[in-house]
Amino acid sequence: MGSSVIAALRWRGIRVVAHSSLESVVLPKQEDQWEVYYQSLKDYYFRRVLADLIQGKRLDPGNLNAMAERWGQRAGQKYLLRLQTLGLASRVDEDVVFARPELDNFGQTLQWFLAMVLQREFQAEAIWNVRLEGLTGGGDFDVLALMGGTLFYFETKASPPNNVTYAEIKQFLSRQEQLSTDCAMIVNDTTLLIERNILDNLLRAIRLRFHLGKEQALALVQSLSSGVYWVAPKLFVLNAKRDLVTNLERALRFYFAHRVPMFPS
Repeated sequence: MGSSVIAALRWRGIRVVAHSSLESVVLPKQEDQWEVYYQSLKDYYFRRVLADLIQGKRLDPGNLNAMAERWGQRAGQKYLLRLQTLGLASRVDEDVVFARPELDNFGQTLQWFLAMVLQREFQAEAIWNVRLEGLTGGGDFDVLALMGGTLFYFETKASPPNNVTYAEIKQFLSRQEQLSTDCAMIVNDTTLLIERNILDNLLRAIRLRFHLGKEQALALVQSLSSGVYWVAPKLFVLNAKRDLVTNLERALRFYFAHRVPMFPS
């Protein structure tokens, strides 16, 4: 898996230590259910219900009512039932219990899902949960993919935008530079606004790194649609508003149509 991605990294003098482990990915035990599960994960509300279940482990009626208020009564009931059908949840009295209590977050499942989207919807080679050797500041990368000879780095965020810190955004920019990928994207799995916290912090990091003025940094940004931003020449920030796969497609299509030189020095 991902041999072309690994080769592209080797050409950059970087060695892959580990990648694409399923150990912390939430998956049905029966492989014949993986297709239904993959298609279900394309639905934002299914992902949110699953993330709530992972975090809560055991949801009592109070928790279930709170979930219904957040995501809607119909969505909560529909997707909890589907998770039970997939063997990922069970009913114990009035509670819903998660089948993998040793897992404590949705992060690596989101990485796996994004890698599967890249492989299946965009015919890319993609690896996830990647650990690289010899990079300063940490060698862990969420998803790396190769499309048309172009190396992409995807940083996934499952938490709300306000929980994504400036330090994380700065680290994303540093990793992109160290890896020298052709394009990098922050993919925040949310329908909330990403402009104030994520996009503003990315522009702040760019300003400091490349000694740009505020107006110069703002001139790099172009809104491609609601929740999809291009930061010239090789960065994108997007959320899941409307549809994560559609937003990803919009960003990729724009990138391949508008490839331009590196940041000014």
